Amino acid sequence: MPVYPYEDGRGRRRWRVVYDVAPHPDGRRRTTTKRGFATRREAVAFEDEQRGRRSAGELPTPTERTTVAAYLEAWVAGISVKPTTLASYRTAIRSWLVPYIGGVRLDRLTPEAIDACYRALEREGGRGGRPLSAKTVRTAHIVLHAALRDAVERGRLRQNPASLAHPPTVQQAESGAARRIWTAEQLRTWLDGIAGDRLHGAWLLLATTGLRRGELAGMPWDAVDLDGARVEVRQQLTVVDNRPVLLPHAKTARGRREFALDPETVKGLRGLRAVQARERLAYGAAYQDHGLVVCWEDGSLMHPARLWERLQASARRLGLPRITVHGLRHSYATAALRAGVSPEVLAARLGHADVATTLRIYAHVRREDDVEAAERAARWITG
Repeated sequence: MPVYPYEDGRGRRRWRVVYDVAPHPDGRRRTTTKRGFATRREAVAFEDEQRGRRSAGELPTPTERTTVAAYLEAWVAGISVKPTTLASYRTAIRSWLVPYIGGVRLDRLTPEAIDACYRALEREGGRGGRPLSAKTVRTAHIVLHAALRDAVERGRLRQNPASLAHPPTVQQAESGAARRIWTAEQLRTWLDGIAGDRLHGAWLLLATTGLRRGELAGMPWDAVDLDGARVEVRQQLTVVDNRPVLLPHAKTARGRREFALDPETVKGLRGLRAVQARERLAYGAAYQDHGLVVCWEDGSLMHPARLWERLQASARRLGLPRITVHGLRHSYATAALRAGVSPEVLAARLGHADVATTLRIYAHVRREDDVEAAERAARWITG
């Protein structure tokens, strides 16, 4: 592996090393060059390191012409994960990572460039230049870190630059989303304002239980015990290649769960079931009976995104703040805590892995209530 002197663009004496990398697929030898060493000693040290790796059979793959975009696309095409996970990885790569760091050479990707990507996503990474949530940016980081970790393990990078980057923390990702909620009064305004909606019973179920969007969209009628006023969460509707697909519930170990329903929600669900019975008669043989609480008039699967669109339309009409379907889950949890529901019971109803998750996500609620309690007690004492 020869070491050569050269002059850089400023006329300074520098050193470069020519060394072997992984051979071509047809077995032909392949070399590359690393430039920029200030002294011959530095170049020789690098040469010795590469010679040792060659002796150990660890020839690095050349990365000089490989961009981050090219590497990420090749990486995601080769991993073996669930279809839903693969779809989310592709979204993270194509929508959030490639637009900001895709053109950077893989071997020149720095923590600073990754940080700049994350901050840009936080400012303008969403549709129409809207900010992305801390949770979404953290998801992009998880994907990038996993991809670069594999690049290190395969000898394409010496270290993982994403390990030194500064994504949003877990606490920021969880608590940030939990703060975008409706108050109990706003929830009542919304439920009253959509009383005539065909899916009013399903919206009641969402607002009074904190189901996830996919859990609501995939809820089967045979998991709803109207007489016993209980519901079981055992499957979800997700999206693969932009198509709704029913899957067994497996988000967490406690994702499959059972809990009670209040009388008003039971009444709303009875009304929805009666509406669907009339629709089934009207469509006759054309009715697509998937047995779901949420479906179109002909019984066909409803894409979960349509729930979000319907929610947004009703919120605009009623003059309520913009919120996501998951925001309704957080609204329910916040209202439940302030109504005195214990964190342990709430964790079980929400399907959290443990009560610590609930306490971490909704720590701000407990802090706000603590401040209110301090002020109320002080007013009582001091007059």
